[in-house]
Amino acid sequence: MKTIFSIHIPKTGGLSLDRAFKLYYKVKYIHLHQLHHKIGISTDNELLRKQLNTIFNSKEYIDNLSEHYSVVHGHPLVKMLAENKANKNLTVFVRDPIRRMLSLYSYLAEKKLKYAKNHTLSPQKIASKNRANKIILLDDPIVNIQNNPDKFESFKKLKKFYIENDFMCIGITEHYKESIELYNKIFETNLKYIHTNKSNSNKIEISSSQANSLKKLFKSDYELYEVYLKQFEKLYAKHCGTCTL
Repeated sequence: MKTIFSIHIPKTGGLSLDRAFKLYYKVKYIHLHQLHHKIGISTDNELLRKQLNTIFNSKEYIDNLSEHYSVVHGHPLVKMLAENKANKNLTVFVRDPIRRMLSLYSYLAEKKLKYAKNHTLSPQKIASKNRANKIILLDDPIVNIQNNPDKFESFKKLKKFYIENDFMCIGITEHYKESIELYNKIFETNLKYIHTNKSNSNKIEISSSQANSLKKLFKSDYELYEVYLKQFEKLYAKHCGTCTL
């Protein structure tokens, strides 16, 4: 079978999937995000970063990955494959937008606290010091999300993909176990159900009015999520039997 390209949308269960891939595919698996950082994509040298991005987004680089690995997984793929998706085995996990946003908020807030502690800075002062983290407040996730819509929007980059035509398999984070079952059926594999790094987002309480406000602000996210959910249910029913999700 051709190489499987697993697009990783942040905070959709990618760490669990990464561990399942490593266990099953071993040396025939590569985590692209980790590889690119080792090579130097996070460098502060803007010219070098642009040069590396040009290489990573080239058809030649993607073809080379196909020759050496059974599965390629990671965040960069959503950009790399937007114009190079033809004749590829693609899969992606998506998640309820609000739960994903709150999970991302929890992750970035925790990251900010660690940064502040290590640099003896107050949380309010470190936003300008930390290029990777632009959240200003730690105590109000809703305000942060509303004030940084581009950072929290879930599926903006996925809009360049055609759900039914481009993706052989779709996973839903809320139905992770069933998603692994579907993956195994479609690709004839035996991935283990590994669920790690459970989100702290469930600890964040938001009111129904706040949830409705976010749904209005991220209307296109929810519309796209519903389309992916329906396609998942369709694939699950086809390959795994009656869909009782």
